[in-house]
Amino acid sequence: MTSETVSRLEVTSETVSQLEVTSETVSQLEMTSETVSSLEMTSETVSPLEVTSETVSLLEMTSETVSHLEMTSETVSSLEMTSETVSQLEVTSETVSQLEVTSETVSQLEMTSETVSHLEMTSETVSSLEMTSETVSQLELTSETVSQL
Repeated sequence: MTSETVSRLEVTSETVSQLEVTSETVSQLEMTSETVSSLEMTSETVSPLEVTSETVSLLEMTSETVSHLEMTSETVSSLEMTSETVSQLEVTSETVSQLEVTSETVSQLEMTSETVSHLEMTSETVSSLEMTSETVSQLELTSETVSQL
């Protein structure tokens, strides 16, 4: 082999070596391309997940609102019951007031009954006094008769 041929073969050998390096680089680039594609898919997946996270947060807020509304509903129901109780208490208060008036009336009637009883006793006394007056009058008549005798 001539010196030139050997020199060309060496150059060709270097080229082959460089091509092998380039082949490895192309292979790595293909892997990198796949990774980029996977990352793009992951990015698409992450975006819906972010939306879902916002939805979950909104649902949690909605759940809290529903819970507050239920508590508010219970409070309104309790207030309505309290309103009914207040209304009943007002009616009871009126009844108590009427009962107090009735109690005063009964007390006055009892006093009147005692007065009537006293008047009846007085009437009996007056009747007895009238009978005594008649007896006295008869005695006076008898006294006159005795005197005449």
